[in-house]
Amino acid sequence: MFCSHCGKSVAEGASFCFYCGKPVVVRAQVLRPVVPARAEYYDAYSKYNYPYPYNYDYDYDYSCSEIPPFRSFLGLNIILSIFFCLPIGLFGVFHSVKALKFYRMALYEFAWLQSQIAQTIFWVGLIIGSLNILYQLGMICQNFPVFLEFMQSTL
Repeated sequence: MFCSHCGKSVAEGASFCFYCGKPVVVRAQVLRPVVPARAEYYDAYSKYNYPYPYNYDYDYDYSCSEIPPFRSFLGLNIILSIFFCLPIGLFGVFHSVKALKFYRMALYEFAWLQSQIAQTIFWVGLIIGSLNILYQLGMICQNFPVFLEFMQSTL
């Protein structure tokens, strides 16, 4: 007997394939058409694969009550807008809130995509804000002797 999914030989009477883990279907037992898993509709290398790289060798049951892992980056973007770069941080907060909205509406693919955008905005804003802080510190250090000379002349 052979597995209908991977084609490898399977022991007689086995209910699951030892190699691919999928249920072995005997031709007489076929009661309903095989529906491809949701992940098979997407290209394996697409950035829209949802929500994180699952092991696509196994069928994933999307009818269960499991909630997929999710991170909106809202807190990080709020900290970014307060301490580093206000305009970029507010743009990140916008996408984080949008991701939370999609997540609550159970549109997990859109929520994951928005959270990836919010994460990218966070890192770009953190780099730009850090470079701005380093520039400002350099300007302070460059003008510090002039400031000391001014303070000594006023005393």
